[in-house]
Amino acid sequence: MNPIVSVIVPVYNVEPYLRRCVDSILNQTFKDFELILIDDGSPDKCPYICDEYAKLDSRVVVIHKKNGGLSSARNVGLDYVFAYSHSVYISFIDSDDYVSKDYLLDMYEAMKKDKNIQMVVSAYYIVKSGGLIIEGPAFLDEIFDNNDIFKKVFFDSGIHAYTNSGNKLYHKNVIGKNRFPLGKKHEDEYFANKIHKASFVVSSISKFNYYYREREDSIISQLGKVQSTLDTYDCFFQRYLINKKKKNYKNDPKYMRAAQEQLCWAYKYIKKNNKKKKISFFSFFLRASLFVIIPPFDKNTNKMRKLFIKLLLTKQNRL
Repeated sequence: MNPIVSVIVPVYNVEPYLRRCVDSILNQTFKDFELILIDDGSPDKCPYICDEYAKLDSRVVVIHKKNGGLSSARNVGLDYVFAYSHSVYISFIDSDDYVSKDYLLDMYEAMKKDKNIQMVVSAYYIVKSGGLIIEGPAFLDEIFDNNDIFKKVFFDSGIHAYTNSGNKLYHKNVIGKNRFPLGKKHEDEYFANKIHKASFVVSSISKFNYYYREREDSIISQLGKVQSTLDTYDCFFQRYLINKKKKNYKNDPKYMRAAQEQLCWAYKYIKKNNKKKKISFFSFFLRASLFVIIPPFDKNTNKMRKLFIKLLLTKQNRL
């Protein structure tokens, strides 16, 4: 079997959701794929469920490993694909999420519209903890240069639409040796930053095919925590450096305002959630100083700049 698409699903402690996820993938109208389930040392019945599916469907590959976290599980899946699979495309689906029956078909057809397309992004639904399903950011059916991704992150569809690893189909070439970082709260953002250092063409789909489950114990729900906030800012800073190197949006007042607002947001959350801990934020302030010297472009930007300088210099506000 030489499937053209490899679907990687990391599995850990998702017993109530796993069957719906796997069933939604195996019931795709597009059949030319393999499903790689990475059991990340799950303590519940997920390992047994994975093995059951492998016995029932030859397209299912199960890898059992010691618990190492989401990034570790995805990396094991990537290493398997690049070492043993002849597939051309890769899709990540979280084990508590699920997809519509045409998800892979629509993504594959969008990918084949232009030989230069290296990534396809699908619109997605958000499944709330109570079961309510709402539409995520709206996409257009369009083809664009990935240098526009960062503009869309800030001004159009929001950061998670373009930095999440789910709701996408990647060409293997664009992933290459890039892997997810270990020990980070926002591994998807770090991974996206690595991918978008290169320049390539992206296609987006307006159809809502991916169902992202929003859980109270998920990483995204922990944005107020110190490490999560630091990682968020660190990712932002990386995107700034990538833009600077590519000379994207140079002197764009919207982008600079977004940068300074992000800094103030990060500082306030770190200060609020770190009252009882002694953590050195020298690196954080050193990087932040880059934005302090950015000349203001309008009154609002100048106000944000002055506020951040005050936060940096006021002794009682130091952490």
